[in-house]
Amino acid sequence: NKKNNKFTSYKNNPDNPVSISSNNVWVILFDSNNRLWLGTQGGLNVSVNPYSDLSFIHFTSKHGLSSNVILGLAEDTKSNIWMSTFKGINMLDKNIFTELIENAKVSYDYNYDPFKPLFKTYDASDGLQSNEFNQGAYFKSEGGTIYFGGPKGINYFNPDSIKHSSFVPPMIITNFKIFNNNVEIIPDGFKGKYKKNNVIKINTNYYLPEKITYLDKIILSYRENVFSFEFSSLDYTMPSKNQYAYMMVGFDKDWNYILDKNTATYTNLDPGEYIFRVRGTNSDGKWSKDDANLIITITPPFWKTTWFIILIVISIIIILIVSVSRIIQNQKKKAIIEKERIELQLKTIKNQMDPHFAFNAINMIGSLIYKDDPDAAYDYFTRFARLIRSTLQDSEKISRPLHEELEFVKNFVEIQKTRFKNRFTFELNVDKNIDQNIEIPKMILQTHVENAIKHGLMHKKEAGKLFIGITQENNKMLIIIKDNGIGREKAAEHSKDSTKRGMQIIKQIFALYNKLFDYNIDQQIIDLKDENGNAAGTKIEITIVY
Repeated sequence: NKKNNKFTSYKNNPDNPVSISSNNVWVILFDSNNRLWLGTQGGLNVSVNPYSDLSFIHFTSKHGLSSNVILGLAEDTKSNIWMSTFKGINMLDKNIFTELIENAKVSYDYNYDPFKPLFKTYDASDGLQSNEFNQGAYFKSEGGTIYFGGPKGINYFNPDSIKHSSFVPPMIITNFKIFNNNVEIIPDGFKGKYKKNNVIKINTNYYLPEKITYLDKIILSYRENVFSFEFSSLDYTMPSKNQYAYMMVGFDKDWNYILDKNTATYTNLDPGEYIFRVRGTNSDGKWSKDDANLIITITPPFWKTTWFIILIVISIIIILIVSVSRIIQNQKKKAIIEKERIELQLKTIKNQMDPHFAFNAINMIGSLIYKDDPDAAYDYFTRFARLIRSTLQDSEKISRPLHEELEFVKNFVEIQKTRFKNRFTFELNVDKNIDQNIEIPKMILQTHVENAIKHGLMHKKEAGKLFIGITQENNKMLIIIKDNGIGREKAAEHSKDSTKRGMQIIKQIFALYNKLFDYNIDQQIIDLKDENGNAAGTKIEITIVY
């Protein structure tokens, strides 16, 4: 900046696509359109509007440069840019460059088309002193002559005097190989049958009815899965500078640019139809307008043919239908047998629970009689008889509706309150939205309530509390049985002779019930603690998902 005598430094930033491509800048050029060109160690850089936006577009060998090391720059009278490199002289075509920039969505994202080459390359075969040039050895005279110096001398020329060939060469496919062996023309005197486009095999050799150049289609079997083509651009000015590109439509996603190589090989193509296309240039890099193409059909093995696949599919479907039918019948039989087995197990377990309940109740009656309280014993016995009658009426059932189980539990609790002279209170809280007709295993709630009273509340000196709460959310029901008793640890000290048979039966019932029905029943036992960490009761959470 001449006004403040300050310099601004521009360096390569890998995260910035419009920074210079390399910090090694060998040559600088402002052209007649006020564009800034930089020849660097990492390709050609150009800033289209350097006075307002010093951002750069990059060109490298992937865009057609013969070398990424640019040592000299000069502009000719047609605004083409000439440059010396480590691999010859390159000319940037101003017209192609202008088209790229105008069609670019953003300055650094342009759609380069190799069939419209941006650069023309000259090397030692064109008369250069060598392919290598020196840094700083470049000059343009007032008459337009451009000079480039190298280790073996100087090349100078007037770009206006250089003529480029406008000849558009035809492309032909010259040879075809299978497993790297030439496919020849069927020999005279061959008496076997063959079709026009089919490759035939005689002994270990492959043949076609006529030369590959004159065919528009060939048919191969799946066994001939390694093959190659040779092709030629018919410009004999300097054949070594002819370039080629090919693609297999149906396999390749884009053209393969192979410079001066004139062969293409494919291996293990799947059966199907493809089109092989090939294009070429003249010695000055002008691409042919039309490409040579060949339709290739690869036939599948018989087990991949449509008719065979249909036959196999039909056979598989028939086998599957028969097999699935048998499996379904067997599964139904197994399901019936399994259901009967589980129901029998549940009934057996329930029949173990009913005597368990009766045994505990009779012990309570005996306790009252022992205490010489016949009136209370009689009242207790009467209520107990009602529970026994309720149990015997449904003796064949393994479950019952929730409302019946709750009614059974309420009667049981009233008996216990009478027995323990109202030493605890009872609260039952059921959400209004709950479907009380849902089936639950019999005696489950009663068993937990009995354990809460017998092992938790009976040994508590203060007033006890027993709570049953039932809530529901979508298809999940939660049953909570909570007491403020002495806790399981102290209860175990008071009940050393307990068999814990009731809890074992509940676990068995839950496991079998989950197998038999579409319910998922589970329970969790939580030891309650007060703020000092002392036992404050027990909470049972029974979850039923249906």
